[in-house]
Parts: sequence; C-alpha cells; structure tokens
Amino acid sequence: MADQTVIKADDLVVTGNLKVTGTSNLQSVINTTSTELSVTDRLITLNKGGTLTGTDVSGIEVESGGGIIATLGYSTDGTGGWDFGGANIINAGAISTSLTGLSDTPSSYTGTAGQYLRVNSGETAIEFDTLTTDDVAEGTNLYYTDGRFDTRLGTKTTDDFLEGSANLYYTNTRFNTSFSSKTTTDLIEGTNLYYTDTRFDTRLGTKSTTDLSEGSNLYYTTARANTDIDARLATTSVNALDDVNTSGVTNGQVLMWDGSDFIAQAPALGVVNTQKSSTTSVNLTGLGTGWTDIVTIPSFNITANATVQTSYASNNIVETPGGAKIGLFRSINGTGTWTPTPIVEYTTNNQSFPLVFTHLDVLSGASLGATATSVAYKIAIRFLSGSTNSYQLDSINFSATEFKVDTVDNVSDLGDVTITSATAGQYLKYNGGQWVNETPVVSNNNVISPASNQILRYNGSAWINSDLSPFSIGDFGDVNIGTPSDGEVLKYNTSTSQWEAGADIDTDTGILSIVEDTTPQLGGDLDVQTHAIISTGANNIVLDPQGTGTVEILGDLTVTGTATTLEVTNVEVEDAIMLLNKHETQPANNTNDGGVMVQRGTAEDNAAWFWDETDNRWIAATTVSNASATDIAVTANADIQAATAYLTATQAQYADLAEIYRPDASYEPGTVLVFGGEHEVTTTTILADHRVAGVVSTAPAYLMNKDAEGIAVALRGKVPCKVEGAVKKGDVLISNVTPGTATALAPESANPPAWCIIGKSLENSNDTGVKLINIVV
Repeated sequence: MADQTVIKADDLVVTGNLKVTGTSNLQSVINTTSTELSVTDRLITLNKGGTLTGTDVSGIEVESGGGIIATLGYSTDGTGGWDFGGANIINAGAISTSLTGLSDTPSSYTGTAGQYLRVNSGETAIEFDTLTTDDVAEGTNLYYTDGRFDTRLGTKTTDDFLEGSANLYYTNTRFNTSFSSKTTTDLIEGTNLYYTDTRFDTRLGTKSTTDLSEGSNLYYTTARANTDIDARLATTSVNALDDVNTSGVTNGQVLMWDGSDFIAQAPALGVVNTQKSSTTSVNLTGLGTGWTDIVTIPSFNITANATVQTSYASNNIVETPGGAKIGLFRSINGTGTWTPTPIVEYTTNNQSFPLVFTHLDVLSGASLGATATSVAYKIAIRFLSGSTNSYQLDSINFSATEFKVDTVDNVSDLGDVTITSATAGQYLKYNGGQWVNETPVVSNNNVISPASNQILRYNGSAWINSDLSPFSIGDFGDVNIGTPSDGEVLKYNTSTSQWEAGADIDTDTGILSIVEDTTPQLGGDLDVQTHAIISTGANNIVLDPQGTGTVEILGDLTVTGTATTLEVTNVEVEDAIMLLNKHETQPANNTNDGGVMVQRGTAEDNAAWFWDETDNRWIAATTVSNASATDIAVTANADIQAATAYLTATQAQYADLAEIYRPDASYEPGTVLVFGGEHEVTTTTILADHRVAGVVSTAPAYLMNKDAEGIAVALRGKVPCKVEGAVKKGDVLISNVTPGTATALAPESANPPAWCIIGKSLENSNDTGVKLINIVV
C-alpha cells in the first residue's frame, strides 16, 4: 500500500514503553484535542534527566489565542519555590499554612488576645500590637460609650449651640424681645402681597386693562373683539375649534359629526354599478414570459371620474416553478385596447395556496375620468423563465364595483330624487326622469259603512267594500260556469277567453282530459308499450324508491350521454368483468388511456390506476388530469401495498439496492459511511476502514426497511460517490481520511481485505479534489 498519513485511529494501545526518537519535543509529535487527558500514573516527572540552572523554570503553561496566559513553574533562581506568574490564587476552600512560616512575621508568636498584626514603620516586616479607640479614625459614631457622651454634653449650654433654621429661639422671652422690634416692612414679600384691604384697593385703583397680561379672556370689550377677530381667525386652523378633532387626518377624508365632535373619516360610499366575470376555473399549459389572459370582466358603463374597486380570489392548484406574476389590465370606452403594462402586478402564491387581492382604480383626470364612459378589466399571467409552464386555477371570483364617493344622509341627496314640500303620508313616484313626492289620491271611492273582515273589490267601475263569505269562483271575471252539472270540470275556452264548466271527456278524442298534477302516483304498473319516456329541456327523470325499496331495470341499461354520475354510497356490480373504454365503433388501435380514477379533493391531485396506451403498461400514479382526459399525465408514481407479487420480470429506473440506516447526523447523497457513531452509521475518517457500510443513495431502485427512521445507504449497484484524488475506471476504492469520501487504492499497494473495499470506479478523472463520480458498490 502506498505511504499514507494515519490521521485518526479508534485506539492506540502501547503495551511496552513509548519512545519518540524525533528531534522535536513530544508536544510536536503527540497532540490531543480531547476535552480531558486522563493519566493513571501517580506522579509526572518534568525535566527528567535535566538540570535547572539560572532562570530556568519547569512546570505547566496555558496557551490561549496563540499566546501564553498563565504559568505554574518551579524556579531555582535564588527562591527555590513555585511561581504563579503574578496570577491570582482562587480557591473556594481554605489555603492553610503556619503563620510562623511566613518570611515577614515575627520568629515566634507571643501575642495576647486582642492584638493584631500590622506593618512596622520600616514596612519590611509585620509586628504585633494592641488596638484601642485611639487608633481608630473618628467616624459617624463619635462617642464609643454613653458615659463619655453624657459627660461631654453636661458642659454645654444653649449658648454653645449654633443657631438653626427650625428653632431660632430657645425661650419665649428671647423670641418676644426680638419680634417686638419688627414690622411688616422687615418681611420678605410672599404670596400675601397686601396686608390690608385698603392698601390693595389703593394699588388696584391706578391700574387698567392696559396693564394686564393677555389671558384666557382675549378681548375686554366687544369693540376690540370685532376689530381684531378677523385677523385672529385668519391665522387659526379648524382644529382650534372646541368641537373639532382632526387627529390622524389623511388625504380624501371629510369632517363628520360623531355625536360629540367633528372628526376626520372617509366619506360614505354608494355602490353605483358592479360587474363579475363568469369564468370560475382555467387550465393553461405552454406558458412563457409573455402575458396570457386568465379571466375578463366585460365592458360596463361608468360615471365620469369614477372610482372602481376590483377584487380577485382563486385557488392555485398547479403552478410550474418559475416565478409567476399576476397582472391587472384595464380597457376604457369599449375600444378593446388594454393598458400595455399592468396597472398593478402581484406575485402568485405557491401551488396549493389561494391568491387574494383588491385594487382601487381611481379613473380621474383629463386622460381617463373626463372621457371614460365604460371600462373593462382582465387578469393575465406571465412566467419569469421557461416556455412550457403550466397554471391551473379554480374557485375564481373576479369582480369590479363602481363607487360614488359622496355623503348620503337623506333621500333628497340622491341625484334622481326631487323633494318639494314633503308632508305626512306622501310617497315617491317616478315621473320618467326623477322620483318626486306626491300625495296619494283615491278616486271612485264607494266604500259604504265598512265592517270587519271586508275587502276592497273592483266591480268594473269603482272599488267597493265586500264580505269574504259570499266570494265564489264564479265571481272571477274570466270564469263563466253557467249552471254546472255533477262531475263537470273547468276547462279553458280560447275562443271566449274564459274558464267554462264542461264534461271531463274530450269529445274530439274520446279520452280523459287529464288535469295537470306535478306529483302523479300510479295505482298499478306503468306499461309504456312502444312509447318512450322523454324529458325535454333541462328536466330530470328521478326514480326515488322513498325508503328501503330499489329501482330495478330488468333489461339492458344504455346511457348515450357523455357522462354518468352515481351519487350513492356503495355501488354493487354482479358482473365478473367490467369493460372500460367501450365504443360503438371500436378502432383497430385505441389511443386513449383507460382505467380507474379517484378524486381526492380540491387541494390534492387525483389518484389513478390506468393502462398507459403510450408505453403499453399499467401505472399507479397521482395526476392533475380529470376523468375527461384521454392521455393521463403522471404527476408522481403512487405507492402500491401488497402481500406477495408474482412477476415474470422486474425493471427499475434507478440502479442501486439500498437499506435505511439511522445516522448520527445529516449526510448528503454520495457520502461514504461506516458502521459506528452514536446510532448505526457515521461518516468515515480513516483510510481503508474495515467498518465500511456503503454510500448514501441518491435514488435507490430497491429500498429495504423503507418505513424505518434514517437515510438510504446503497449496499449494491451503481451509485454516485464522493471521491478525492485522481481516479481511473476499475480502480479499487477504499475509505479516505477526508470525512465522507473514498480514494483510489494506489497500483503498488497490497490488496486490502475485501471488507475494507467500498467498490470500483466507473469513471476517469484527473481532478485531485473531492467530486461525485459513478462507482459500483
């Protein structure tokens, strides 16, 4: 085997002595990156066989960031002791030594209780001394005993005290003597400026409003107010009014009364017109980077300077990844000329997510509002790349609503309503151009002494009051029953335009005249003989047993329509064979796919088991195709669960056999793995590792243990693999020291054991780095 550097081994066991003959020190030969280094020896000898001279130090150093940060060393430079390099000694417990062992303490300890150690005047040694209060600096506790304080205080009088601010006089006599010489002149002016009413009145009498500062009462006379108020208002905003609050006002808002203040808010909106597209779903293919229409709102009339709000919502069922954009386009005055670019553009949501947006289109200004009488809108899509993109939508709701921006508080605010001198009891009446108010007039009123339960009935010339009780069918104007006989029925006579009494036998045909019954019931069997039961128009023929009965068809059932819908819970078929794709004129070679399809929901693809006429085989798949498809598109192959499969031959699209193993980390396809690590497999870091397991599979042809937790590891077959170094076809590949890679065995190397080999190369490469190549495991 070619010379290789062993970077890592699981364990290095030396049963004898380990001798390093290199010229460098042991540190350059043996490095450890482990968190802890465990040594079972009781003593470690440093500088063994050497001699410390001069300033030599032997011990332990700690390195951080490329520099020495701490040293614990023994030096023989006159001290013969351990040196911590000026660092602190930190210990949670006690550090014990003998006081007499310190070099700067007395040679013998002969102190007494209460003494302390202190540095002598030369500051070269420590000596014992006795501590008294004389040695203590005076602090907040000036006297150390109550006796000393009381003795000191007993020699004091009030003369010895400094005059304070709170108690200026210690006796009433002293205070009264000093106060009697004072007058108000000696007092500092405070809040009580005048000591008598007379002095205040005299001072006030010399003042006028000219001397007063302007306060809340800005004008002292009506004349001054009238003169100055216009100038004041010119510099005042509307928000200065007490009942106006324009906080947070924005463009387009108006002032409205909320019951206590005029506040800023949006004006009322009145709906003038609304239009909606009839398209609810689309399925587009072959889309590129140009705009393709999705849904359109036809042109509708608008008022001048209109405001139109468009609303769009849809479910995104299929979208080829490619950065699709949705755009809103406008066309005015029915010209069919759409805006060259969208008036607003949105990014579509991902597949299986809805897209919803609204846009307020303000059609104002000389270029639009002044000339626009109608408008149309459409939604279109484009992709940022590609030319064969697909886009499928359903539940599309696209509408446009024109609003009138105005405040409508009363009926008279409407443009087509004119109210003049309204009075109680009036109603609105349309006169051809406007709704006007009018008082109702009752003419030909012949009501005489109305009674309870009577009604108004028109007798041909006037409305009269009449009782309900004598009301009969003959009272109707288009009924002429004459003197009917028993068993006669009402029949309409087109010549007289009246309902008349007559026999229920049609004398012309001799058959019964059947009165219309929307729910007829048969007393016996219905035999249609040679006549068909035909439902014209959009009416259904419904056979409903209403209970536990069944609808039986004893002959053949032939459906010639394009679709048959069975809305039942269970369908039972006694036939042993069900024939699909049957045609009246079967072609020699059918080109339509056929099979069974399951609709799984609007958010999921359908599931299908069908015969693919293109490749002549059965396929189980999920698909976006529906039941009307003649060539079913496979979105993804579906899983098939079975007990035992009896097959003549099997074929797979991919090339390796793999099994699920649990890794200790996430590994990319092509990574070389070995058995080991925290779980089952881990990445390799050893040359020719005997624990080699395989390569992480990219797409296995056969996957064992598929429901287990982990990743697929290729055990046999062709698979992409990470390889480092130059390689030739047929080279034997073994695990490499670079994690997760393989390397080629040098031609001059001895063959390793078979259990160390990963596989053989299927490619040539002069690239010495790590790359993916195909190998055979």
